[in-house]
Amino acid sequence: MEQNIIYTLEVIAGVVYVLTKVYQVSREEASNAIQIFLRAKNIVCSSGAITVKALQLFTNNHLDFLDNVLLAYHQIQGIEFIVMTVN
Repeated sequence: MEQNIIYTLEVIAGVVYVLTKVYQVSREEASNAIQIFLRAKNIVCSSGAITVKALQLFTNNHLDFLDNVLLAYHQIQGIEFIVMTVN
């Protein structure tokens, strides 16, 4: 019996960080490798569309991955974020 592997967006953020910062893998290579992994039939995530969009954005701009996650939420779900500063 095949079991599903459940991941969270936070796990993917950690993987992106380790690949790009620790192992110096290019943004494009890291994104492509993770997307290939996520296409496996037993990989499951409730925010899969957001994750894939954030990975795609990550290869095409210079924002960090978490900023691309916020951008993906905005583009896919129309969610607006308010930036607050503390003085």
